[in-house]
Amino acid sequence: MRLRTLAGAVCAWALWSGAPAAQQAPEAELALAREILELTNALATMNASMDSLTPALIADLQSRGVSERNARRLAELYLQEFADEYDSVMELTAIAYAEAFDQAELTDIRDFYATPSGIAFARAAPELTAALTRAGMAIGEEAMARALERFEQERRRERGPS
Repeated sequence: MRLRTLAGAVCAWALWSGAPAAQQAPEAELALAREILELTNALATMNASMDSLTPALIADLQSRGVSERNARRLAELYLQEFADEYDSVMELTAIAYAEAFDQAELTDIRDFYATPSGIAFARAAPELTAALTRAGMAIGEEAMARALERFEQERRRERGPS
């Protein structure tokens, strides 16, 4: 279950712009979007997110009977393979931005990230993303544990007294 959730999160990151990607955004907007990705430290942010997801991937593999050594190696290989797709992910993200915002909005966004506050935000983004990913995973695990408990209670009630 966690592996599918992890894979889903990774795919969501990589493909969230899948529908807009079918249409090619105007080059001026794409150029601005690519510039924003550079200014916002998007690649480092994605790396931080992936690093934060790695322990969950390893734990999930181990829960499926994979040894710790093999789980760590498989996670390492997965991260390497995913890293090979970073250019595609960044381009899909640029397309998503270019489709979501017009040229004036993209210019404003770019200009913000060139300010001292924007630079500070971009510098902090990888660690913020990693921290939020870790927090979200912890909350998600707790929510799943509660959901499983409720599900088991419902099933016991459906079966009736033993």
